[in-house]
Amino acid sequence: MNKSTFVILVFLISIAINAQTRIGKNVFAEIEFENEVLTFQKVNEGEDVECDFIFKNVGIVDLIITEIKGSCGCTVPSNWSKEPIKPGESSLFHVKFNTRNIFGGVEKSITVFCNIKNKFKRVKIKGLVEENLERKKMREEIKLNKIK
Repeated sequence: MNKSTFVILVFLISIAINAQTRIGKNVFAEIEFENEVLTFQKVNEGEDVECDFIFKNVGIVDLIITEIKGSCGCTVPSNWSKEPIKPGESSLFHVKFNTRNIFGGVEKSITVFCNIKNKFKRVKIKGLVEENLERKKMREEIKLNKIK
């Protein structure tokens, strides 16, 4: 075997090893959101806020979402794909935020657990919930009764 054939052989072997490493267990999906923070307009306390988070698999392997959780019981994600999302494909999930007994500026997070390098991605909804005046009056009366 001459020197140039040996160099070409070593080069091809290194390419093969590199490709095998990229295809192996160290390859992760990549998720990219259209918006990582969705801001809603002012709503009245007690109203539901609903929105959709749109995302795309920008990696080279299938994106698999195992679970999506809201930061509390008032923030409920739903309707995400249980099937793998192919590279280049887009998908979405729905979030319903119940504002009952919540008012003022709010920021809630939603955690997407999937096969990306960091194992999860966090997105947020935020906005302003205006206090319901009837509920405010009732809360004040309850507070006064407890003081007496």
